[in-house]
Amino acid sequence: MTVWMPNKILVASYPTEKELSTALDNLRSSQTVEFILPGIIDDRLNTISGFLYRLLSHHDSAYLTEMLLVTLREITGNCSRAAAKRIFFKEQKLDINATADYEKGMPIFRDIIQEKWIEFCKTHKDSEYAIKISFAMHPDHVLITIQNNIALLEIEKKRIVHRLQSFHQFSSLSDAFNSIGDTSEGAGLGIFFLLSLLKNSNIPVKNFKILPRAQETVHQIQIPWKPTPVDFHKQFYQRVLAEIDSLPSFPKTITRLLELCDSPDSSLEQIAEMVQRDPSLTAQVLKMVHSAGYISRNRDPGLHDAVKIIGLRGLRDLLMVSGARQALVDHYRLKEIEAIWDRSNLISCFARRLAQPKSARLAEQATIAGLLSVLGRIVLASLKPADLETVSSLLDNKRVRNEAVLEEIVIGISNAEIGGRVAEKWNLPPFLIDSIRYQFSPLRAPTGTAELVQVVYLANCMEQCLEGRMTWWHIEAEVLKQFDFSSQADWEKRALAWKADCQAE
Repeated sequence: MTVWMPNKILVASYPTEKELSTALDNLRSSQTVEFILPGIIDDRLNTISGFLYRLLSHHDSAYLTEMLLVTLREITGNCSRAAAKRIFFKEQKLDINATADYEKGMPIFRDIIQEKWIEFCKTHKDSEYAIKISFAMHPDHVLITIQNNIALLEIEKKRIVHRLQSFHQFSSLSDAFNSIGDTSEGAGLGIFFLLSLLKNSNIPVKNFKILPRAQETVHQIQIPWKPTPVDFHKQFYQRVLAEIDSLPSFPKTITRLLELCDSPDSSLEQIAEMVQRDPSLTAQVLKMVHSAGYISRNRDPGLHDAVKIIGLRGLRDLLMVSGARQALVDHYRLKEIEAIWDRSNLISCFARRLAQPKSARLAEQATIAGLLSVLGRIVLASLKPADLETVSSLLDNKRVRNEAVLEEIVIGISNAEIGGRVAEKWNLPPFLIDSIRYQFSPLRAPTGTAELVQVVYLANCMEQCLEGRMTWWHIEAEVLKQFDFSSQADWEKRALAWKADCQAE
């Protein structure tokens, strides 16, 4: 078995911020940087996400960060499963190279992957297997090499070759996935996923290679510094833009109220009187005041008292939410819309609790940003892209669950970007536009709104973790650190407690 020696700049285990900065400096000075990770991967890959972002940002390619991190997660996940398979067969005293033993052991091993993966990882985290990720700078690209000290089996080689060759036969990722009959071990689904990631980032598919060797398996990805502009799925992309253009403006009453909120001659009493003339709007404002947590569940004030409690700025924020919701409800008749609003209420509640220790104004902004974080989901739900539903269901049991990346792979645009464009159409404040647009990519947020974006990002992650659509290991370690989450247990404890509080409000 191959044993790697630190013959180049090496960062092992959990690298510190200083080590990552040094690694980046060394890489820029043309030295190869290597990360050595356990063969059964845990959360350590998350620790290099900031490294990837800074590396790509230096070459104006920061938008590739998510794609690259998901790619690395998928490859290292495959390496982990390869190691786990060999450990399992050895423990079961089965010969992994013997056809009869392989066919006997694989159904049991698949159950372990689906049901007991985390437990298996913890038990075998100190195995003899390892994963090495190397970065080498070149004038026009960075070469990333991912290798493990495991030789491919013949059946694995055949499956990989077949998937690489057949990828170009399909016009869409959905068609490719639907063509697969054998789903054992993913049956190469990950290769289609990776090639689609690269293709939709306009990185040539030939830039990805798998090189079997005698005692190891090598994956290589060549990322150009200046890929040509992304060519999204033009037909659906144009449908999205047309749909956004067709959205109505805010109702006239809300538009007038927003103007009054911006006028130095207006008073809270005057504005509250105008809100009260519209029973539907009054009910909406009171409902949002309660759901957004401005008022304790032990109090039940009327409209005038509610307006005084939240103030002019708070009322303006709530009016923007009310206007957005009313415009979408009037425009769409979706059975999913109430469930989406409920999701936004929980995200908003989590965001407020995350922001409260930082500042009162951040908590106010986070509350509203959480409520509006789902704008793009509603527009996307109205268009019902069949491909997204098909591929999402096929990827449901995979360890890659970044919905924004998945949407961009399949349909060419994420719900976050759609929501950002809707917010721009309605001339919402920059802090709301950024919090919606970057809610799944906090490392890309502009400096002025980065903290708010991080809040909304973590609130989204918390909601998704509780619903089983994301795991702790997929959350940006750098952002978790900013909000003092010390462990997975701490994260889960706070999430469950906050959810109970939110549901009781």
